[in-house]
Amino acid sequence: LESWLETHERAFKELPDDWYKYVRSLTDLPVVSRMRLVVELLTKYGWTLDGLQVTGIPHPDGRKLPQKEFIKEYSAITLPNTKLQRFFIRPKERRLP
Repeated sequence: LESWLETHERAFKELPDDWYKYVRSLTDLPVVSRMRLVVELLTKYGWTLDGLQVTGIPHPDGRKLPQKEFIKEYSAITLPNTKLQRFFIRPKERRLP
């Protein structure tokens, strides 16, 4: 996330439009620009905090969820993508342990 944000910001002088979709917690944010990004999450994208604890993250379907529930449900959305069969399957004798 950090490299992508920095590269995009250098090239286009602004953050990517969908950067907030990849943030699951405050620790995902780059340390150098964390406060600026947290302010943007709070004001522009509807996150809520209690001190340093995330208390609400808007889910893509419109609900606002606590951080743990958001991560659990948002991970379930992407789960079918990880269940895809591999394009190239190695023979058993050539597989790494």
